[in-house]
Amino acid sequence: MLEPDWTFCKECGAPIGEASATESDAVVYPEIARSNLLRLRGDIAEAEKVCLGVLKRFPNNPAAHGMMGDLSFETGRLDEARRWYEMALDLTPNDEGLRRKLKAVAEASADERTASTLADLEVTPKSGATVAAMLGVVALVVIMGALMFWLGYANKKTRADVIDPISINGEAPPRGPTTTTPVVENPQTRPEVPDPRPAVGVAMTAEEAAALSAVGSELEGVGARVVGVILDPTGAVATVTAGNSDRIDAAQVGAWLVRRGSPQAFVRIIDPASRTVRFSATITKAAVDAATGEPGSAEWAASILGSG
Repeated sequence: MLEPDWTFCKECGAPIGEASATESDAVVYPEIARSNLLRLRGDIAEAEKVCLGVLKRFPNNPAAHGMMGDLSFETGRLDEARRWYEMALDLTPNDEGLRRKLKAVAEASADERTASTLADLEVTPKSGATVAAMLGVVALVVIMGALMFWLGYANKKTRADVIDPISINGEAPPRGPTTTTPVVENPQTRPEVPDPRPAVGVAMTAEEAAALSAVGSELEGVGARVVGVILDPTGAVATVTAGNSDRIDAAQVGAWLVRRGSPQAFVRIIDPASRTVRFSATITKAAVDAATGEPGSAEWAASILGSG
């Protein structure tokens, strides 16, 4: 129930009436500042735990999503950073700072791929002798090519059928008709332009892709709506997209991830139309072990979400 003097929902952070979305930021600012301080001290795991706690209460808070992106970017988890920044940009489409961060992630990913490719090809010379040997091979190839060209040109001049005709008054008689075999190029399929807001599950690791496949087959209906899984030593993050998902769905997915081995699971449910977070919760192993009621029921979900 909403109190008459509330300017925003204290469960999800959504503004009420004429209230600005930044009013909820003023409430969570101390927690974001504490997370940033932990980040500066090098305690990334604790900083992420603080951010996830903010997102549990205010799942639509863009500052918390942006901070999670910063923490992922600084620790080299570029795919996670991109997904967190995209979620923050969905909530604040006019934030140029987030666009610059997304661009930096894209450039870092490209540099990483280039470095990996160069390492695989081993194109970096290891000594001056290697460079000299490579230059010698190149020079030899150029000399052999020039020699073959000269031999072919000399052979051409000895054949009567290809001798250039004599020019009379600046004009040469036309050559006989020549046949040209047309070159048929293979049709090229133009790639489709990707969605500027790709799905959350794109570019997952092999372990995350296996977890996504397993939850889809084992949880049947709700599992089919899980579109992304992020695995991390501190826990797991799962994204469910559906317009009619509720707390029971979050509890089922979170309990599955915890039983699979994650110390805790942060589950967010995204509305596919507006791409905003409808509900989020953190489920711990202790909460799953202490759950009451029939698994999958409202009572069971409430016991897990209430104590998690």
